[in-house]
Amino acid sequence: MIHPDALGHLEKAIALDPNHLAARLALADLYRQENLLDEAKDILSNAIAGETDVPAAHFALAEILIDEGQEEQAIKHLLEATSGDLADSASRFRLAELLAAKGQIKAAADQLENVISLDHLNGEAHFRLATFLEHPDDFDRAKLLLEISIDLLPEDPRPCFHLAQLLDKGEKSDREGNIFRESDYTSAKQRYEQTLRLSPSHGPANLRLGVMFEGEGNIRAAIDCYSKAAKVKGIAGDAHLCLARLALAENDNVKVENFLTLAIREPEVKGQSLLERAEMFIEQGKTDAAQKDLMEALSTFEKDEKQFREDSDVAADNANFIRARRRLEQAENARRSQSPVLCHLAKIEVMGGANEKAIQLLDKAVAKSPAFVPARYELAILLDDSDRANEAIRHYEAVVQAEWAHPRAHFRLGEIALAGKDLNKAEMHFLIVTDLEPSHAQANASLVQIAVSKFKNET
Repeated sequence: MIHPDALGHLEKAIALDPNHLAARLALADLYRQENLLDEAKDILSNAIAGETDVPAAHFALAEILIDEGQEEQAIKHLLEATSGDLADSASRFRLAELLAAKGQIKAAADQLENVISLDHLNGEAHFRLATFLEHPDDFDRAKLLLEISIDLLPEDPRPCFHLAQLLDKGEKSDREGNIFRESDYTSAKQRYEQTLRLSPSHGPANLRLGVMFEGEGNIRAAIDCYSKAAKVKGIAGDAHLCLARLALAENDNVKVENFLTLAIREPEVKGQSLLERAEMFIEQGKTDAAQKDLMEALSTFEKDEKQFREDSDVAADNANFIRARRRLEQAENARRSQSPVLCHLAKIEVMGGANEKAIQLLDKAVAKSPAFVPARYELAILLDDSDRANEAIRHYEAVVQAEWAHPRAHFRLGEIALAGKDLNKAEMHFLIVTDLEPSHAQANASLVQIAVSKFKNET
């Protein structure tokens, strides 16, 4: 409830001086505290109407409009506030937040540049601006901004973590504009560890350190990090998926299934977790359970692909082309992830004798990811068995182009060439097979047969 004395004093001040801006701002703030937003907006609107330069009133009104979800109107008032008072860093910072929330990253970064020029010790502005500089051209500048924000916000784990990510990824560009990666693994690891000293339960830092420890062979430390990350919303799925893979390496199927079931609940890794659980079910002969997971995984990856493409379009519309490219890469990854799902579904159809349906699924798998060798090879086999030799050959050849060290595809191409009397081509493929598998009996026997045939032809 508004204190009557405060209300009375403010109303008296406004009666004596209708243009008393400080009184209007204070009264509007009291109304806002009591959730009397219409009254607060009237007070501020009247102040704005009676003055030519009232940035504080524009800013206060913008805050109320933000509370009401009227972001477009709020942005207009914040723009008025910043144009009316070039030294108003608070309005510029709030405007940057709103613009960023709407995906207008470049405009938000421009506002933060002004904030920093007005307030050199604003650590939050330094940090936010660094997170907006996503282009590899800005690597050094983002690094400097994060180092400054670490100094200005010594107890805040966010700048440490973002600097660790920046160093870990190491995405830069040279003078010709070529993008390359130069990860500083050691420095990144130190920054992740610094993040955990400030915030021991920091999920993303624990997750990444867990991956690092696992790569170094320190499985106990990796499990400890993953277990901590698994308690943090938004990263728990990734952590459970990592724990499931470690359990799989130990052949602990009970733990694997439990961890994957937990991971499936998290949208970020739902599709991949469903796929890996389906693969486990296939190994266990639980075909129906596997097929159910595969169908759900396929649907999830399709939705992910669509969402990432939409996000990419939004980023491109806002001239944030690096973010657009990254979202497009995520969309392509989601598309390629559909290929192993379709391949497994096709194998299940083959088990039921539905070869034509399996061929259709494998065609889709190849279309989703042309370089996914297992799908192409399975498709080649089915086409081969269906007397569609020319189509089969095309896919066998695509297999060895994508994966030269594929002895089975080479062996079948050798058999086909031998049947067609193309001894040189057959010999080439069989020699590759024996290079890869020296004890391959059939390939060695075929090479003997070819040598005999060539000898007869020469004599």
